[in-house]
Amino acid sequence: MKNKIVINSIITLMILSMGYMIVTHQTIYNNISIILICLSLILYSIGVLIDKKGLLIIGYLLSIITIILVRQRSDKIVNDEFYIIDWIKLIFENEVVFINVIGNIVLYIPLYILLNGKFIIILVLIIVLELLQYILELGVFDIIDILLNITGLIITMIIYKVNKWITKIKI
Repeated sequence: MKNKIVINSIITLMILSMGYMIVTHQTIYNNISIILICLSLILYSIGVLIDKKGLLIIGYLLSIITIILVRQRSDKIVNDEFYIIDWIKLIFENEVVFINVIGNIVLYIPLYILLNGKFIIILVLIIVLELLQYILELGVFDIIDILLNITGLIITMIIYKVNKWITKIKI
């Protein structure tokens, strides 16, 4: 029960963080984004209150879709530069770099938890959402984003496996 409360608190904090990002980046996002992020928080909260995992998943998915797809059209729709090495050097010096790198690493972690480690499903979702950014010309299709998303999933998977292993040893 305690783990469930902690996980729900972390996911709620992530949805609120996405909302904060939307509100503070009004040049990229619009009022529909604010409405959708509020709706995702409401759905997630109702899911927590009535203990319905489906609502938790829908609420979090809506927040991801909002942050990635409900935005202004972008001039550049594909980023083919391998800039991550330069960005790693700037991660603690530049707010935009920090938000982009850390945000992409942690973005799908709650979904991994909610879907009980269904790595392939989340991997397909990541690729589909990146491709939709390209097709709809919203945001930028960026291979670095995909690599950072997968990095976050792998870190979470390792933590899950180690936690499961440690739990077995204690018994």
